[in-house]
Amino acid sequence: MSTELPDTQSLQSWEDVFHQYPIPVVRGIEKKLRREVDDNQEKLRSLVGASYRDLLGTARSIVEIHTQIQFVETSLGDIGRRSDSRVLDKIGSNFARSEHTRKHEAKERLETSARLAVLSRCLNKISQILADRGSTLLCAKLLVISRLLHRTLSGESDQPLLSSLGTRLVSLRQRLLRHVDKRFTRLNVSNASLIEDMTAFALATSSMPSDVLKHLHFIRSNVLSRPREKRNIQDSILTRINLFLHTLRDTKACFPEIFAASLKLLGTKPLLEDSTILELDDLGLDMHLPWLPDDLVNYTPYTRHDELNRSKAAQLLRDWGVQACKVLGEAVNLDIKDSQDLPTVLDARRAALQLWLTSRRITSGLPWSQVLDNLRGPFDRQARAIIQNSATSLRTSVCGIIISTIKVWSKEAAPITQEELWSKSLVRMDISNGAIEFQKAISNSLTGKNDAIEQLVRILDSNRQKVQNIQAAFKEMKDTRWEYDDIDDDDDDNDDDSGSSISKLSKTDPEELQQVLSQSMVEAIQQIDEVLSSQVEADTCGFEDYSSIGPFVLRSLRELRYHVPRLLQFVDKVAKAELLCVGLVNTLHKSLAKHLVNKKEASFAGAVRKLIHSRYNIESLWTGSPPLPVQPSTGIFKTLRMTVKDMEAIGIDMWSVDALKQLKAAQQEALTKSVEEQLSHVRKLLSSDEASKSAAIPDKPGVDEGINGDQPQNGPISSSIDSNLVDEQSVNGHADVSENILTVLGIPNGNSQAADSSTISDGKASTTPGENIGTSPAQTDDVEKPSSELPPTLQPARLPTQLDSKLIQIYFDVLYLDSAFSLSNQEAGGTQSPLFSAAEKVKQLAKIDGAAEARLVKSAADYWRRTYLLFGLLVGS
Repeated sequence: MSTELPDTQSLQSWEDVFHQYPIPVVRGIEKKLRREVDDNQEKLRSLVGASYRDLLGTARSIVEIHTQIQFVETSLGDIGRRSDSRVLDKIGSNFARSEHTRKHEAKERLETSARLAVLSRCLNKISQILADRGSTLLCAKLLVISRLLHRTLSGESDQPLLSSLGTRLVSLRQRLLRHVDKRFTRLNVSNASLIEDMTAFALATSSMPSDVLKHLHFIRSNVLSRPREKRNIQDSILTRINLFLHTLRDTKACFPEIFAASLKLLGTKPLLEDSTILELDDLGLDMHLPWLPDDLVNYTPYTRHDELNRSKAAQLLRDWGVQACKVLGEAVNLDIKDSQDLPTVLDARRAALQLWLTSRRITSGLPWSQVLDNLRGPFDRQARAIIQNSATSLRTSVCGIIISTIKVWSKEAAPITQEELWSKSLVRMDISNGAIEFQKAISNSLTGKNDAIEQLVRILDSNRQKVQNIQAAFKEMKDTRWEYDDIDDDDDDNDDDSGSSISKLSKTDPEELQQVLSQSMVEAIQQIDEVLSSQVEADTCGFEDYSSIGPFVLRSLRELRYHVPRLLQFVDKVAKAELLCVGLVNTLHKSLAKHLVNKKEASFAGAVRKLIHSRYNIESLWTGSPPLPVQPSTGIFKTLRMTVKDMEAIGIDMWSVDALKQLKAAQQEALTKSVEEQLSHVRKLLSSDEASKSAAIPDKPGVDEGINGDQPQNGPISSSIDSNLVDEQSVNGHADVSENILTVLGIPNGNSQAADSSTISDGKASTTPGENIGTSPAQTDDVEKPSSELPPTLQPARLPTQLDSKLIQIYFDVLYLDSAFSLSNQEAGGTQSPLFSAAEKVKQLAKIDGAAEARLVKSAADYWRRTYLLFGLLVGS
């Protein structure tokens, strides 16, 4: 069956629907009918509402018409009542007054609006011109117009806009004045531009010509005294001088005629008739000019252009020039006060003075010589300060590095930076590129240079180079040929002194600076001497090990003595460099010698003690008839060789002639003192021994029993010997002499030493030591018989022979040591050394005759000549 819904207009009744269509179709018809009913209801509602609104509008219109009709009727009634002539005349007059008031108020509003508009546009134009770096005179004219407009508006209007415009006007005026001041500081500006700027300033500030000139000078003075910007010194100084000269030139060129003419031109016509103002379309004067007040339209500036005459302008310029010269000198001093480079300062001096001398025509009318002295004064003072600072820096640096190193090494061990000459690292060093590093290492090894010494050398070389640069700058000052304007100026007070003033630049100033340099450097060297002599000696006081401190100070002083003549080569009369710290050098030499003597004093004494205690026959190496020693004992030779090695360990560069003299003198003193003390002690013991012998056997002098009771022997015996008893006590008693001989060179006595001597000696001395040394056979027969002819009980013991031989060997050793430690001045003067005097005392104790003495002296000298090359450091003093 079809589900299409039939047209609802064709249906007659609802029964037909149920009869003709199925249930779904019936339901669709129901829905369709309900929709159509709803649509029809909505349409009906809209139709009824629109008709109702139209009805309400019609009713309202009727009510309004009724109201208007009532008003018309009432007005017509009033008009009728008031239509007589007097009332009409009164109404007409009131209307005329009202119309006049309305027009006047309208005119005032238009005038106020026009003035506000012109004021605002003038301010905008001023700001634009200043931003574009335009004409300052045009800005000043607009500023004057704006100021007049603001003045007329301030009494008539109290608008917030006027207040803001007034604030802006004040700000723009200050901005314009700052811009003009900035333009006043420019160099190489044309006179026309400067005249325009000064006219703008006069117009903006209502100033007279003299005020404008004073303000120009004030601005230029401020620029002259302004701190230097980030540029070099010479450019800054030349800029200041050029500004000063341009101020003089501009003032003479512009004042008073040209500037007066420019001011006079301002008063020829009103400002609003000025062509430069009328050409500004941004102001809208074609529209607003009719509404401006007449006093503003006809305003003409009044300038006292004739206030400043030529004489007054010249006086103002002269007064400013004198004051500005002082300011210029202070500014130059400010520019160079921080510079410590003397050539830079002198180059700036030359350029500045040359500029000043070639501008003498511009500076006519000023005290020329006085200004020149004021200008050169700062350069001379700064040059002196630089020279004095250099000398002070030299003293501080040199003393600082030496004293600081001493303090550090006194607390800590000195660093070992010196390599041995044949060390592996030195031998394997690269020798390419000229072997510079290798040569430096060899030099440092030989001269003992370390980091502190090299730093000191760098400081001295730097100061020497600085002094050479200063000397070159002085020479350039003397060789400078100054060019200057030679003019005939009757008004110049110092014209007669111009030649002498210029001569100061090339002659007087260099000579004075040369004297300052000489005096400063000499004082610095003297202060170095004083500081080192006091401070270094105080710091090293109590420091016993001079093996590091002493050589360092001596090497430092050596470098000083080497470089000081080069630092002072320009000085005519100064103390010799060798006299630098002479007291300290002598003290250090003595300390170094004492250190080495104290170190080897026990070694020399030990060598002698070993010789005395030796059980070997030392005569086996003797030669001649009678046999005498021809070479020193082994211990003495080794000890002397070790002394030289210790000297090499301290540094071969340390042993100069003076140091070697101090060492030899100290060694002679030590050995002589020890020998004399012990020889004196030995003599006392021998004297007491002879006295006891004489008391024991008065009828047989020179004969006594042996120490074993069955072997009598000749010579003195000790009082402690028991002829009937052989024991250790008697042996020790006979060893007393040997023990005291052991102490000749400072060997202390003791039980162990007595025991050692007892092992060496086996009997008493038969004769006085050395009694028969060097005597002829005839003399020997007169004294005693040969030992082969004596009975067995009278055969001599070995001890006297060994003691005599050892004393002879000691005598030879002392002669050899005397040759080693002899001084050239002793040899040249023919004086005997203390050590030789000690040898003479040993000779007297050993009873050595003249022939033996001559042989021994000659043998010792010959042996020293053959072996002195082994002790090279001991030779040369």
